[in-house]
Amino acid sequence: MSEIARRPVDLAPLSPELNPQVMVWAAELRTQFTALGMSINLFCRLHPIDKGTVSRYLNGKRVPVDRWFLDRIIAMRASSGSQVTDDVRAHLIDLQMAALKVAHPHEYKVRKVSDQLEVAVTSWKEAERYAHTLENELTERSRLFHEIRAESESLRTGWNEDRIRFQREIIDLRQQLELARERARITEMRVLMLEELLDRLETSQHFKDTFGSDGNYEDNGYGQTLTVEWNHGTTRKTRRHLLTQEPLTFGRNPSCTICLDQTDTGLSKQAGSVRLEKGLIWLVSESTTTPLAVVDDLGLRSILTPGRRQLVEGRLRILIEGTRDRYELVLHGPKPQVTGHQTASHPEVQINETDRMALIALFSGYLEDSPRYDPYPKSYAVAAARLGFATHYAR
Repeated sequence: MSEIARRPVDLAPLSPELNPQVMVWAAELRTQFTALGMSINLFCRLHPIDKGTVSRYLNGKRVPVDRWFLDRIIAMRASSGSQVTDDVRAHLIDLQMAALKVAHPHEYKVRKVSDQLEVAVTSWKEAERYAHTLENELTERSRLFHEIRAESESLRTGWNEDRIRFQREIIDLRQQLELARERARITEMRVLMLEELLDRLETSQHFKDTFGSDGNYEDNGYGQTLTVEWNHGTTRKTRRHLLTQEPLTFGRNPSCTICLDQTDTGLSKQAGSVRLEKGLIWLVSESTTTPLAVVDDLGLRSILTPGRRQLVEGRLRILIEGTRDRYELVLHGPKPQVTGHQTASHPEVQINETDRMALIALFSGYLEDSPRYDPYPKSYAVAAARLGFATHYAR
């Protein structure tokens, strides 16, 4: 590289108000970038990144979420002859993750799950490749076995020993192949679970960005604000309602706070209400004839008969059957406060990854939202078929 390109990088001092982890990360990142002997402007001309973003990275005002920026700097140092060791690279990644955790907690969680997903995908592909290799070896051993059987008339003396040896190898390879296929199935399920977790994290961040830091519940001194979601036809609506002395009502009557469908005669005029009493939020079944179906945050369903009420804690779903449609309201109330000592559990009860997947397959209906919510366990045969296992694996 020419002396013109190796002009020193002019960077402003780091702000003393930076978090200590961010301060250490930004200082190490500056050291690596300065070693390139390249200005920020030239770096941005050579790569698809803007100058402001690079400047914020080097000043500690923003921590990169992914590894692209650090990998690019290390690669350029390697191409210029100043190779960075694997230990230094691992140290830099640890510093970046520590800074990301304190500066951007949600991005840190997404990054951790994304890294785990990447590792799980790699393990899945390696398991499939290993299974394919074993299949090829099994095919080759089988071919050799059949060739030896064809030549058995002329090689009768040594045939028995070779036959036994190859049969043992075939049995061993078949067992290894079965284990490899099971490993591939398990890692594939791990990939699906991590993808679902990543989607939930991204969805929860979008919900927080839309409705505030907690996204659910707020006590502003004049009353308590409750977030309510409900389906209207094919669309889903969301509303934040301030509970004071006046309750939130729902049903068929247009005068209700939430009118589900005034043309559906299968609905009660006022099916229920949400009331604030002494700082607690209550769901009340107002209909004189039709009960409400209530599903808690664990997916467990219960019936709220007319005139009864239930405390709203956390996420609570209300299912209402009409003649034209099935309606659902979702209440986001205050999270329950857990006090006292933790319940002891038996130390010998352990659930491994296969057990966890079997439980998810058996009770998947409880985890779904309306209209796919199905509060009935699957049979062992259905759960095993969904996982690709034999029926006895799900028992």
